[in-house]
Amino acid sequence: MNHVSKKRERTSPSPNRAQHLERNRTAANKYRQKKKKEHEEIDHRLHDETEKRELLLSQVHSLQKEVWDLKNMIFQHAGCDHNQPNLPSASAGRAHPNNLSFSSQPSHSSYQTDSSPTQ
Repeated sequence: MNHVSKKRERTSPSPNRAQHLERNRTAANKYRQKKKKEHEEIDHRLHDETEKRELLLSQVHSLQKEVWDLKNMIFQHAGCDHNQPNLPSASAGRAHPNNLSFSSQPSHSSYQTDSSPTQ
């Protein structure tokens, strides 16, 4: 048995084959453009989320500093004999925590209420 390989003749592709190749080429280009657009959108989102993260971290640091400062204020008054704010007398009713105001001065007289006791 003698095997003889046949070489294919290079002729122009059939019309069906040419249409298939053209559709394939168009689909490949469309796919590449779609992937490029998706990549650009992801890059844009990454940039936006990075900026958002930096802003949030800045806010976290600011709030941590505020908590630290408030804790220091509390510890400064920890040894004071005057531990509670001046509350209205029992006959005036209970003072609601939202009605209490504290001035920024560190003296004992800094505790006041918005409503004065009625007697």
